[in-house]
Amino acid sequence: MRWKDNHYRPTLELLEKRDLPATAMLSGGYLYVTSTAHHEFVTVSQSNGKLSVSGTPITVGSSRVSSVSTTQVNKVVVYAYGGADVINLRPSAATAVTKPSYVYVAKGSNQVYGGSGSNYIIADSAGYNTLNGYTNTDYLAAGSTTDTLNGSGGFDWYYRPINASYPFVNGAHVSDIKQGAAPSCQTDAALAEAVQQGFNFANSIHYLGNAKYQVSLYGGSSRQTVSFNGWYNSQDPVPAASGEYWAILMYRARLQMLGISPTTHYTEAQWDTINRSAGGQLYSVADSVYAFTGRPAQFTAMSAVTPQGLQAALGRGDYVVASSVGGGGTTADGIIRNHAYALLKVYYQSGIWKVQMYNPWGMDSTNGRTLDALSGTPPENHGFITVSWSQLRSSVNFQGVTLAHVTAAQTAYFKTLSGSRL
Repeated sequence: MRWKDNHYRPTLELLEKRDLPATAMLSGGYLYVTSTAHHEFVTVSQSNGKLSVSGTPITVGSSRVSSVSTTQVNKVVVYAYGGADVINLRPSAATAVTKPSYVYVAKGSNQVYGGSGSNYIIADSAGYNTLNGYTNTDYLAAGSTTDTLNGSGGFDWYYRPINASYPFVNGAHVSDIKQGAAPSCQTDAALAEAVQQGFNFANSIHYLGNAKYQVSLYGGSSRQTVSFNGWYNSQDPVPAASGEYWAILMYRARLQMLGISPTTHYTEAQWDTINRSAGGQLYSVADSVYAFTGRPAQFTAMSAVTPQGLQAALGRGDYVVASSVGGGGTTADGIIRNHAYALLKVYYQSGIWKVQMYNPWGMDSTNGRTLDALSGTPPENHGFITVSWSQLRSSVNFQGVTLAHVTAAQTAYFKTLSGSRL
């Protein structure tokens, strides 16, 4: 006879999710906080001399406590293994963690907010992470090109993955230049002007291996060995694209040539002292243009130039940088005082002469103001501004221009070009 299948079959009953929450432990002066592989909010706060982890007891030996004294902690260490975690070491200004921290976030779209101590925050190689420092010196390391790094004050360091043998991303462009926290507008405006006029910086940079580059200045009469391994600081030019660092190499080379360490933090007063010690060479627009292009440059007062003359100079490939009036803040026309602008184009349109320039800050003016009214294009706060000739000539806006003539060979080359070099 056929066997009747009437024996017992066990079944599984699904229960509610019981993932372990973040855990915290104090050991050897380190407060370790570890999250799970799921979306979590991990908040570490400091109040009345004590550190606590929101919703999580802290294991100290065989005990579990709600908080520990700051005197017991040398560093806060957070390992976040989930996707879309929010790690917050500053729930408020009053409760920000003052101890140094190390935070690692795994794959996923994570957000990290460092405390007021020095933060070292590193992201995995996949995801869309936002890493935020705070008021102290922070070290923010992106794992991929999609990560966002915000120093939020202090002398900060940033890391992005790079191609060590090629410092450009889709070539060199004027918009690659974005000034950092250093008073380097003269340097950055000269770089932007040289790019606009077709100078090939690929010929100035040679990779030596072991994160070292030979950078040529002053037409090859000076060569600097510059170190770069993907880490840059808040005083360096800000990379316009992840993995792009040619402007950093050129900037650092010029500082080194002047005997200035490019990896040291200087206050504004210290920068001014360095400039005086260098005989004004650091803040010199003329020296900056000469350093990068090898072409001697001279300053001309704005009252002595004409639109036709500048149009012709730019047309043959000369390098022209405009210097605004001294002082602080901005003029009524939105021009930043005591600043250098790269001149891109002088042209006659709609009955007036217009001048297109580039602000090396990468923005038009302060307070989000756009200076595109004369450009005929939709307003964008991207550093490209258009002013009238009368605004350029106005003594309340600009002092004059620094101009370097190209060689005859360069002039012949530019005559073969057509169209805009923007």
